[in-house]
Amino acid sequence: MTALGFKPKTFSSVVRCSIQLSYAASILNNFFLSFFCGRQNSNVKPSRCGGMLYSVELRSHSLFSECKDTKTDYFYKYFFWVNLKNTCMHIEIWSIGKDNEPFIEDGIRYYFRKTMPWNTVELVVLQTPKKAATTDLDRTKLQEEELILKKLQPQHYLILLDERGKMLSSVQWSQQFQQCMNQGVKTMVILIGGAFGVTDNVRKKANQCWSLSNLVFPHQLVRLIVAEQVYRSFSILNNSPYHHV
Repeated sequence: MTALGFKPKTFSSVVRCSIQLSYAASILNNFFLSFFCGRQNSNVKPSRCGGMLYSVELRSHSLFSECKDTKTDYFYKYFFWVNLKNTCMHIEIWSIGKDNEPFIEDGIRYYFRKTMPWNTVELVVLQTPKKAATTDLDRTKLQEEELILKKLQPQHYLILLDERGKMLSSVQWSQQFQQCMNQGVKTMVILIGGAFGVTDNVRKKANQCWSLSNLVFPHQLVRLIVAEQVYRSFSILNNSPYHHV
């Protein structure tokens, strides 16, 4: 409040100023929605992320579904994305292998769009150079290790998906996400290893090791499953009717 020029001296003044600031923020949000998207903010509900309130339209899981103008739509999406990324725990799904097939790509983008009002998430595909391709399994794993460790930063919270990892339910996924956000984690990395697993050096860097299933899935399908589980986890945290107990 003092940064904005308010200097309340009593408790009642603090409460009154807080109410006024909250009201001003809601008016400003309505202005942005009406100016950039041509509509009023009538169907939004508050949700909390990283200690900051922002508006989320739970009915359609998207703030942008009714925007008519493409340019203003992109502008508002960018504005929302930057602010959300700076205040929430950004999630990156890393996967070794080739680019997605079109139907996999469509599915991943679908769940990323549905997650965006609550949290930012992206897919990072790590590919070894074609000229370095080899049939030696140990050498392949070392090449993948180099890719992973080169990209991994000290501030990253690494979760390794491995068949020897701990099996968690969807609710437990959401609880782990909430716990990491409470701890102030800014970037969570969910790593899908290569076809032959990961090296011990990569395993030692992991903060946690989870298992998706006892079944074996193609790597591209695992990317889609993880994208869906991330969305499901945040729907649980935000009391969305998507997940049925």
